[in-house]
Amino acid sequence: MKRVAIITFFVFMLEAIIHYNQGAKAENPTHHLEFPKGKNLARLTIWVLLFSFLNAQLIKGKTIQPQF
Repeated sequence: MKRVAIITFFVFMLEAIIHYNQGAKAENPTHHLEFPKGKNLARLTIWVLLFSFLNAQLIKGKTIQPQF
């Protein structure tokens, strides 16, 4: 489960940073790609950790068993 949560965290965090920059670009057309700072980074990290843990828990409960 720990491995799933870590991988999910990195994938979700990358997605969150992309969305962060898309929103910033919508508000300011001259915005360039940047890494969030301060409160924005903390907020993104907390949400991504929460949903990464939730995702790992859901996957843990849904083990697929091969059927012959």
